[in-house]
Amino acid sequence: MAGHRPVVFGQPFYAGWGLSEDRNPPRRRGRELTAEQVFAGAYLIYPKWFDHTAGQVVPFEAAARSLQARALAYWRIGAAVDCHGFRLWKQPWMRRFLGYGPAAPRVRFNPKRSEMQAVQMAWGTTPVGAGPVVRVEDGFIRSRGLGAALHPPVSLALDDLGIYYDPTRPSRLEAMIAASINLPDHALRRAAGLRQRLVAEGVSKYNLASGNGWTRVAGKKHILVVGQVADDASVAMGAGEIRTDAALLQAARRAEPEAVLVYKPHPDVLAGLRAGDVAKAAGFADITLDSGGILEAIEGCDAVWTMTSLAGFEALLRGKPVTCTGAPFYAGWGLTEDRGVIPDRRQARVGLDCLVHAVLIEYPAYFNPKTGQPLSVEDALDLLARGLPRRPRWNKLLARLQAGCAGVADFWR
Repeated sequence: MAGHRPVVFGQPFYAGWGLSEDRNPPRRRGRELTAEQVFAGAYLIYPKWFDHTAGQVVPFEAAARSLQARALAYWRIGAAVDCHGFRLWKQPWMRRFLGYGPAAPRVRFNPKRSEMQAVQMAWGTTPVGAGPVVRVEDGFIRSRGLGAALHPPVSLALDDLGIYYDPTRPSRLEAMIAASINLPDHALRRAAGLRQRLVAEGVSKYNLASGNGWTRVAGKKHILVVGQVADDASVAMGAGEIRTDAALLQAARRAEPEAVLVYKPHPDVLAGLRAGDVAKAAGFADITLDSGGILEAIEGCDAVWTMTSLAGFEALLRGKPVTCTGAPFYAGWGLTEDRGVIPDRRQARVGLDCLVHAVLIEYPAYFNPKTGQPLSVEDALDLLARGLPRRPRWNKLLARLQAGCAGVADFWR
């Protein structure tokens, strides 16, 4: 398969087709075949491929992606892991995520003193001290329900350089995006297929119910202004001068005085789980969407304005022009109108499918939070389509409790 011509003394299935130097050639095999034909016979036609996650026979490509995810998981973790800043409800599924493979590592949460040889992992920007640390955050296709409502994730972003929402320092995602200009054709085809599936199936980060119940104003340009959580880390680190929803709406109004501004507050804020002043911001908007999912809002508008929200990336997937007043991970690569300060490191001009491959295929780790089973991104979409995973009952109760304490977020966080 790698293009060499091996010397073969026996009669394996690949000998006798003109691809090898055969010292004992099989008599029945007199035809000459290409490497692709031998591969097709051995991998596509002859065997049946079974996906244990889906519980069914699948095409070779799907099985190969699942096997790749499992192989990468074997190599991901060392013998011991010290986890810092993980809240109690995150620890069960994080332990399952880390425990996949033949030898589960020793996992300690929030240790007072770190082991010398342990891999140091920290949630978000939790301070750990000197030495290398792997930063962990939710992935970009996360769950069917809000993280703030304690729905477990199907993906995690693991970054050994920084973290994707902090533009003040390099991150592994940033390096992957820059390197994506050299992707082979098969990787770009996979990214294009994934992008088309996400759009066709209406997949977003949280996959909330749709139904905004609003109509466009005839003859007007509609701009979606995406709200964010007031104390969000991406706002604190990457928003620049515009740092509130109200300021973002005012900037959009100055730039587009004749447009209809459609304001979509962050769902965590609307649910009462995170801080934000929706009432003040809504005073600058023509339409405020208090219900429904972000994708319906994106589809209904002509362009999107955001500080650092992931909704800007989701709008790029759907062909919408995106204006960024901050420096989110997808800004600075030639795909957005950038009004914020972009790091000088982002010099490459990448295509949309290059960006998709880095952000959704290469960077996150996908897994089943109930079993710890590694997944490909396509497997994760299948899992979400089946309605999994669901919250444990005590997670629902805790989510209600913290919703009642949203005004004192430091207490419950």
